[in-house]
Amino acid sequence: MSERYKLNARNVKINLNIKCHKFLPYVKNLQASSTNLCFKINTNIDEPKKYLEQNEIQIERGIVECTGVFSNMKSIYLKQTNGNLIELSNHRITESKPWKI
Repeated sequence: MSERYKLNARNVKINLNIKCHKFLPYVKNLQASSTNLCFKINTNIDEPKKYLEQNEIQIERGIVECTGVFSNMKSIYLKQTNGNLIELSNHRITESKPWKI
């Protein structure tokens, strides 16, 4: 049996993966005891993707269309060396604001 708990705050969602869970089939090697930090961004998802690629930051998977807590969204996934995932997601796909890091 898989266990996953979600913690939601205004623009951040944290998924705690207690046991191996295939809730993200598009992410390779998801580990038990890992965390998925999801940050909501208000810019076109192509902008942070371009920034990450230009700065040679490895993208685990992206751009992925999926269903989020608030609405449909597009996401980019980065994996930390400890196995945790960082997700950048845009819930308002058509809205765009300048990308800032």
